[in-house]
Amino acid sequence: NAGLVGMHTLFLREHNRVARELKKVNPEWSSDTIFEETRLIINAMHQLITYKEYLPILLGPKFVDRYDLGITPDGYYYGYDATIDATISNVFTTAAFRFGHSMINDEFSRLSADWKTFEGTLPLRNSQFNPGSYMNDTANLLNPILRGLMEDPSFTMETTFPDSMRNFLFANGDKFGKDLLAINIQRGREHGLGTYNDYRTFFGMQRARDFSELKEIPAEMRERLRSVYAHVDDIDIYVGGLAETHVEGGLVGPTFAHIMALQFRELKAGDRFYFEHGACETIFTPLQLDELRKFSLSHLICSCTDTESIQRNPFFPVSETNPRISCGDAEVKLDLSAWKEAFAHTKTHEG
Repeated sequence: NAGLVGMHTLFLREHNRVARELKKVNPEWSSDTIFEETRLIINAMHQLITYKEYLPILLGPKFVDRYDLGITPDGYYYGYDATIDATISNVFTTAAFRFGHSMINDEFSRLSADWKTFEGTLPLRNSQFNPGSYMNDTANLLNPILRGLMEDPSFTMETTFPDSMRNFLFANGDKFGKDLLAINIQRGREHGLGTYNDYRTFFGMQRARDFSELKEIPAEMRERLRSVYAHVDDIDIYVGGLAETHVEGGLVGPTFAHIMALQFRELKAGDRFYFEHGACETIFTPLQLDELRKFSLSHLICSCTDTESIQRNPFFPVSETNPRISCGDAEVKLDLSAWKEAFAHTKTHEG
């Protein structure tokens, strides 16, 4: 969909911008060296936004602290563990991280660069797998959509899905499409996931013997589950996770929070290329890390779109505590002089 393509496009634009700037700083570098170093920087930007800005909102402060998901204030992170499997778990990708499907809006708002002109909406059902709906003959039209994503609030995570996801997924023309909620439930069964009760037990929560013991789920929802499932042990992990009351300061319930926090901890501690690693796994110098830690999603959007002003935290709407400021003040481009080599790695400069 257009929102997802917009995020991909942001990082593509930043990749090309950083590559051009690195070539100016180190003109003797080969194209391969430029590409590899740029890739490390873009990876670091993505990890920084994820762990510094996204996960605290998604999981809440208690789960961030419990699973050590914060960004190191300065210096290196020395938590790398080569015995940790940093691949993606089945329950994370098949159930928990699909929580956002229930939060999608049916339409994308489109706003001008100065936020003053509303350029109409783009129905989600019309833009899925249809890039022609947000492109013209010379360029894509994603900048207004990205601003719309910052302006429009998302839905709350729950068992209710938007119409475009419930009835019109992969629809042709005006015909009905597929039901993403049903697909996600069936996918979990086909992947052999445990039940909701299984994962509650795994993460130290009480194993429910009856629907009434599902204290993490509101009473009304418990009765709805009772009307659908013959036994409390039959509840699918995807359904049970969506039905839970959200953790304090987070967007998901405790079971999904545990699954996702564990996954992101393993991605941090078990990935040899996580950007903050020190010791034998060091990727960046201390000076380079200092530059990277200044970066944020608002900086990325200002650098790579025609947006004129932006709220300090794009994940939250504009407010007194999160005002829009000029991109001239908000924009922080990396000082790539920190990547300048003291000498040239070419045979022509030897001796």
